[in-house]
Amino acid sequence: MTTFLMPDAFSRPSSFAHPGLYNDYEQETGKKHYNYYQWVCFVLFFQALLCFPKWLWKTWENGLMTHIVCELNTGLRTEAEKNKKKEILIKYFLKHWNQHHWYTFQYWFCELLCLLNIILQMVFMNRFFKGDFLLYGLKVLTLDDEDQEDRVDHMIYVFPRVTKCIFRKFGPSGSLEKLDAILSFH
Repeated sequence: MTTFLMPDAFSRPSSFAHPGLYNDYEQETGKKHYNYYQWVCFVLFFQALLCFPKWLWKTWENGLMTHIVCELNTGLRTEAEKNKKKEILIKYFLKHWNQHHWYTFQYWFCELLCLLNIILQMVFMNRFFKGDFLLYGLKVLTLDDEDQEDRVDHMIYVFPRVTKCIFRKFGPSGSLEKLDAILSFH
């Protein structure tokens, strides 16, 4: 079973144990369930697997740029060494001007895959967080503009540190009892 908060309790007077906690736990329609905490490690692993454009580019590129640059990207060279290597690099590019079209195509293809990957992962994360991901940053940034007494902390709304759950157990007479419990994620 998932833990939950009562979203309308964020706007109620703050005489409760924590924002979002309220004693209307029998009201099913007003609950916001948080069932994604148990899946976070799997989602992060899945997102890591979706970074295949980097692996694809590393395979296609095969160290060519490192070889072409001739260690010009290190700062421990004298000016004479740098100028000599720059001259070699310029001669190489002038001689082989039209020979790297496939390399360029592979590069832009991987960049396009990365862009598509980012967009799809944002859509996926928005679905994973039940629509709270895309506007999360904007809501957190506007948090400072509101009066501290009247604002709803969106970080606590999306990633609560304290939630409620219904704990069901059998009582002394053998009947099912429902207990209201508070869970802390510290």
